[in-house]
Amino acid sequence: MITVTTYRANEVPPFAAEQMARLTNSGSDHHRWLTAASNGSGESPMPDDLVYAVISRDDDWDIHVIGWASVYLWQGVLALEGFVKHEERGKRVGSTLCNCLALSGNIPMSTPVAVFSPAFAAIAKWVGFDRIQEWKRVDDGWVRVG
Repeated sequence: MITVTTYRANEVPPFAAEQMARLTNSGSDHHRWLTAASNGSGESPMPDDLVYAVISRDDDWDIHVIGWASVYLWQGVLALEGFVKHEERGKRVGSTLCNCLALSGNIPMSTPVAVFSPAFAAIAKWVGFDRIQEWKRVDDGWVRVG
């Protein structure tokens, strides 16, 4: 069975946070936040407005996270991020997660949204956002590319 659940960041169950952290780029903010959440540490506090959508597969009571997406305020603009297991890509998993976030937060599609990869730019467009800002990581931070 497939389940999609939305959580406020401080409500993500530790087992899910651990699996989500493994799907996340090491050293990223999300990796730090999710690692702290998985071990109950308050060392890396999450933004107060951070919301996650998590999709998991239940294989006879063995629950596996196959993707996550998040939304929160980043540098004054709504940020849409996420990660899907490689073998699950191309199945609209990320799109489903982002659509759930947009619906659960009642986010107007005219709201500017920052994304950090071409894949998430395409997902944001598919979901219906019309003011997409694409950002790219550089040595000393982030630069806007779209």
